[in-house]
Amino acid sequence: MKTSQIAAMIGIGLAWLAIFGASNGSAATTQWFPADKTSIEYTLSSYLTWNNGTADKSTSFTIYNATPYILFCPTKLDQVTAHIPSWTIIKSGATVKMRHVYADANSTTLYRSTIFLVDNLTFANNDWMGMLLAQSSISYTWVTMRSYVNQTYQKSNFVVPILYDTMDYFDNSVGPGMITTDDFSIIAMTSDRIIALQMAGADTNLTYVAEMNGKITSYSHVSKFGLSSVPNLHCSTFILETPPIMGSGIPGFPVEWILMISSAGIIFLVMMARKRKTL
Repeated sequence: MKTSQIAAMIGIGLAWLAIFGASNGSAATTQWFPADKTSIEYTLSSYLTWNNGTADKSTSFTIYNATPYILFCPTKLDQVTAHIPSWTIIKSGATVKMRHVYADANSTTLYRSTIFLVDNLTFANNDWMGMLLAQSSISYTWVTMRSYVNQTYQKSNFVVPILYDTMDYFDNSVGPGMITTDDFSIIAMTSDRIIALQMAGADTNLTYVAEMNGKITSYSHVSKFGLSSVPNLHCSTFILETPPIMGSGIPGFPVEWILMISSAGIIFLVMMARKRKTL
């Protein structure tokens, strides 16, 4: 894809978000909460954009043992960079999934466990996981995640996830420009989706896409931080996606558009959100 095409898509997308973000979409929908035996599985993919305007999206990863971390390196990134000599390869071309499992603790409390699945391997007991944004033979930049066992969640309540983990749902009762669970700003709502964003520094943002009931279908980590060790790498993104239960996605609005808009239009979107909040 050419740079001019990406720019045009970003412009169209920003206008689209501005229009749809100005309203609350459809009527209020009953909030989703997890229950006993709820299991949600997210597939990890990478989305790399390069300075020449091309992009690579893939669910293929090289898995390294970099004690105490297990590192997930996008296959495309692994092909153009050299890894740290002390790392050992566990798997090549692997698929990575994150699973959240809920179980009753008592009448008011749920336990949630976070499990990482790498093909036929399971990491489930406080293992440290790292998603590589960039790497060279002497340095690397990564996003830290961790598996957990039996974290406590209050039933029918909004819980900020433990450090190095993600949410499965947020408060769906707020509108564009307002703050939802874990200090995420609602930047847009459509007839069947809610998009929430949080800035994590000047060059990194986190985005959730949820159904109208607040159940999250995708989480993305978009970053331009620490990429200088990879020649021509413009932006590195990790996406955790689970199949939606209420629809097939945002009609005519692929996840790549959301990622490019989140990355290139951060300042614009935040300004729009703040403006709507003060009206």
